[in-house]
Amino acid sequence: MDQSSSSDMAVRERSGCFRSRSRVTALLYLLIRDEIPCGVLEDYVTKVCEHEEEYITFTNGWIAEYAHDLEQRLHGSYEQVDKENLSCKGDLNAEET
Repeated sequence: MDQSSSSDMAVRERSGCFRSRSRVTALLYLLIRDEIPCGVLEDYVTKVCEHEEEYITFTNGWIAEYAHDLEQRLHGSYEQVDKENLSCKGDLNAEET
């Protein structure tokens, strides 16, 4: 074992090895590791979790449809989206005042 791989193993042992079957965990891991600062993602998760309406309404249907498609692909299923009586009140896109 060369010094580099020995060092890599030591880092892995200190940080802990974690295995998961969750595609969502894998996606979040990659986003945190490569793209999004943890604090930014945490703010988004908090905002979504604090949303109290039964439905979340989005003002950009194209992005929402793509996000929904990604979610369904990650879970391996598709659900019928109720597009009747959509309203933009109480959406996640509203500017904070």
